[in-house]
Amino acid sequence: MQKEKEQQDKLNAVKARLLYGEESERNPRNHEESHYSESKTPTARTEPRRKHGSDLSQLRTCEERNPFTPRIRHFDFPRTRMPSHVKTYDGSGDPEDHLKLFQSAAKTERWVMPTWCQMFNSTLTGNARVWFDKLPKESIDSYEDLRAAFRENYLQQTKHIKDPVEIHHIKQRDGESTEDFMERYKAEVLDMEGAPECMKISGFMHGITHPELIKRSYEKIPRSMDEVYRVTTSFLQGEVAAFSHSWKKAPTP
Repeated sequence: MQKEKEQQDKLNAVKARLLYGEESERNPRNHEESHYSESKTPTARTEPRRKHGSDLSQLRTCEERNPFTPRIRHFDFPRTRMPSHVKTYDGSGDPEDHLKLFQSAAKTERWVMPTWCQMFNSTLTGNARVWFDKLPKESIDSYEDLRAAFRENYLQQTKHIKDPVEIHHIKQRDGESTEDFMERYKAEVLDMEGAPECMKISGFMHGITHPELIKRSYEKIPRSMDEVYRVTTSFLQGEVAAFSHSWKKAPTP
């Protein structure tokens, strides 16, 4: 029994060597390659980004030109959003309207003074942005300073009430179409508070230059400005239709 067991052990050992030898022949370098690949894997290093000299010079230039004083410029105001009804200002609208709308929103949001300045600054665009960037360095130390500078620069664009007598000075210009004149007349009359309806009607009738439209207006004088605009629009549409009809009937050359 002992000999049989020894023979069986030897047979198992031979089988094991044969199996191990075959596996080694199939993959002789698995272990070495695995070890090599692990040892040669490069370690990723994150290096801090360096600012270029040009970037630093730009930062210094912006800092030197900033119209805000340090207490506004360096104030760490909380992240906030501008209310959606407050629009941007490019210098073409009424500055008082923009100020009133912004100030109402700022009070509702309960912003502190530096936030008022920074948020108002964010509403400026186009020509208004150019104006702000050209303000003297550190000339703005409060919202009152910013508002005063803003008003001073855009005061000439503030709406003003015109004397109703000026209605009769609104004339159709050379080369201006009747339709364009009507739109301009509408806009200018809006600034003439207190002008009676009859004065507005007579002003329009004196301002137009189209002979046929003048004749039609005097044949049946309109009783309101709405009627004036309606009659004028209807007349212009009739002219277009008549021209189109005559063009279609013209003989083919």
